[in-house]
Amino acid sequence: MDYVESEENEGRCRKGILVGNGYRLKPLEEAERGEQFTQMALTRAAQYGYCLLPTTELFAAVCAS
Repeated sequence: MDYVESEENEGRCRKGILVGNGYRLKPLEEAERGEQFTQMALTRAAQYGYCLLPTTELFAAVCAS
């Protein structure tokens, strides 16, 4: 999101998908709980028109194909 914000501040509007891994700092044996995106990420994504895609959803889509 820092990149998106810096681009917006320079007057360059970008659109896209932000893939987030909310579990990257948790041990593998820990149960997956909670939201993958912070409230700040949710707010900024809405502000800049970005789609948020959790890695768990991306993994599920890859496994389904």
